[in-house]
Amino acid sequence: AVVSTQSTGVEFVPLQNICFTGVSPDSLVDCLYSIAYSGTLFLRLKMFCDQYGAVERYGNVVKGLVSGVEQYLRLHQAFLHQIPISSLIELVWKTKDLTSQLEFLCNLLLLEEGLPRGTDLIEYLYETAEILTTSPYYKIILALIRAAFAPYVKFLQLWLCEGRVWDDWDEFNVFSHHEWMNNKDYLFWQYAFTEREDAKLPSFLSELREQLVNTGKLINLFRLCVPNHPLSVSKIRPPQLQLTFNDKNISDSMARWKTYEAAVK
Repeated sequence: AVVSTQSTGVEFVPLQNICFTGVSPDSLVDCLYSIAYSGTLFLRLKMFCDQYGAVERYGNVVKGLVSGVEQYLRLHQAFLHQIPISSLIELVWKTKDLTSQLEFLCNLLLLEEGLPRGTDLIEYLYETAEILTTSPYYKIILALIRAAFAPYVKFLQLWLCEGRVWDDWDEFNVFSHHEWMNNKDYLFWQYAFTEREDAKLPSFLSELREQLVNTGKLINLFRLCVPNHPLSVSKIRPPQLQLTFNDKNISDSMARWKTYEAAVK
């Protein structure tokens, strides 16, 4: 082996007194330090996934982000295995961009103050993506946003289409109060479902805040007051909400929702 771990367990360093035929000592040291640094970054991201992925209390948005990072690390390993390499110098040169990507992810995720939760995490990733639109890492952070946003999409799907609150870890912005659920007057509207004061909406949805909350409340109130109406017992399945960055996907999704709207009417 040409690398060893320090006592901290989170940093690789080259072993001393390593010699390779045809490689100068200075070039060898530079190559080994580059390889060790890349391994250290990968290890730290793996430890990040192990830390946040194993604890439920961090919530579903963090879990979604972790799944995105794990997917990136798998792709990273698969790409490394496909690179034809004949020398240490060639290895360092061909993996330079991959090492930069690992460094970017470490700076993005390994925060001293800890990782935000819920919609705060979505907003953190989204704000970072807005800054990096011309960066070579832009597609990476978009993939992470999609992974982290998936649980929030599920929450929105259930709330907007069924009036159900799916929020096991208090991450999102609607809270249900079961003691007011059977009221058929203003008490239901005022107290059965309320917004969490400490919950934020992603900035790209902030203008829709009131409509998003009221839609689920209306579905529940309608089902309570007119339980036999087709809207209350509709068997027409709504389309799936999705986060997309593709104009064609947006157009296709809009068409599906218009078809659903016409069917419900």
